[in-house]
Amino acid sequence: MLKGGKAVEDLEEIFKIIRSRPHGHVAATLSSLIKLGLHILIDT
Repeated sequence: MLKGGKAVEDLEEIFKIIRSRPHGHVAATLSSLIKLGLHILIDT
């Protein structure tokens, strides 16, 4: 590994994406919380 070896040659052989869900609404909500300073409330 330290001499440039790879643990996995191709990630597509190991992982298969079954489905992908949209995350835009989560990003928008988080952005709003950060702008308002309310992200601290859900940080812990």
